[in-house]
Amino acid sequence: MSTVEETILEAARKEADVRAKAASQQLLERVSSEICRLAVRLGMSELQEIKLLGNGTLNVTKGNSRTVFTKVTPGEQLRLRIATLLALLRVGHEFGVGRHPGLLLLDSAGAQETKASDLAEVLSQLQTICQETDGLQMITATANREVAANVVSSDRLRVSAPGEAVW
Repeated sequence: MSTVEETILEAARKEADVRAKAASQQLLERVSSEICRLAVRLGMSELQEIKLLGNGTLNVTKGNSRTVFTKVTPGEQLRLRIATLLALLRVGHEFGVGRHPGLLLLDSAGAQETKASDLAEVLSQLQTICQETDGLQMITATANREVAANVVSSDRLRVSAPGEAVW
């Protein structure tokens, strides 16, 4: 037998759950849309849809085929990771939720790239995305200094000679 207070508290808990799920669904849909948009900009041209689930699963539709994050190529996984981080920052800022210091460190940006043009596109888009996103700073490292020097604006580029430290 429950008391009146317990009944009220249980009703309040159920209502809070309904409201939290509705709010999180709206956020997940917006984040999913932004991940997709950014991943396409980062070179996943066949990408059609991304669906981020509440448990962290990332469903991917590309080339009219459905798959999951773990089944895409390593280069696509890298692009999706970058796009997901950026989308979470942007949507969090847009909705006023979450906290992040605004600094991303990306090591070996070209590690999964087989073509210099793919790395160039990723670096170019990252530079543009940083300019578009208030409060975002990104430090990206790559061993391909030639591509970086051709893509990244000189005021944002630090290049060391072979075997020397950047700073």
